[in-house]
Amino acid sequence: MYFSNIQKLFLENKGDIIISSSDKGQPSWGGEFKEIGEIDFFTYCLIANFGEEVMKSPAPNWDNLLANVQNDVNDITLELAKRPKSKITEQIPIFDVNVEETEQPEFPDIDDRKEEIVIDPDKVEFLNDITDVLDLIISTRRMGADRIESAEFLKKYFASNAEIKIVGQDRDVIVDKESPESFFGRISFTKRLLKVIAVDVEVNSNGKIQTMKVKEHYLKSNNTSVIKFLKC
Repeated sequence: MYFSNIQKLFLENKGDIIISSSDKGQPSWGGEFKEIGEIDFFTYCLIANFGEEVMKSPAPNWDNLLANVQNDVNDITLELAKRPKSKITEQIPIFDVNVEETEQPEFPDIDDRKEEIVIDPDKVEFLNDITDVLDLIISTRRMGADRIESAEFLKKYFASNAEIKIVGQDRDVIVDKESPESFFGRISFTKRLLKVIAVDVEVNSNGKIQTMKVKEHYLKSNNTSVIKFLKC
């Protein structure tokens, strides 16, 4: 039932869903949950309600799921707002569901499916090695000179006209392009990057990196207020 209900939510509906963690002018609060640590209330309630929704029979429903998330987040913030000296204010997630049911998707026979992509283990190891050096470059625990030294070390493996492409969450959409000089200069001084992952490389005939795709993860914005509490 679990997997069939997930299929009903994602594969047997079409359209769009617009969600905001709070209404206009409201902060998006967060806290610390004993089981998972610090997380914003909206994400926590979305995860919790999604797990409950996909176990329901009959089929789950996006409107019901998001209405429950809305109510839970509102209840949490209203309860915390009553505490002495609390800075928490009411938060009401907003959502707009525009989906309609579709026919159950047909999956091709195994013989009709495309051949599986063969992953080159040497390339995977190479990407992992690059990511390890990128960790050293962005680490705020290291001195600035050490971060720059690691950047200069990695830069030597790039062609003079190389290009670094920053990709989005799905790793397909390119959101920005930089030269190695610009890219390594930027990440050598930033304090906001949590992780930079090398997801693909192309090497030229001279053995130098011609193109590299990376995915960047940043610290959350300071606009999100976080407080600690024991349980919701």
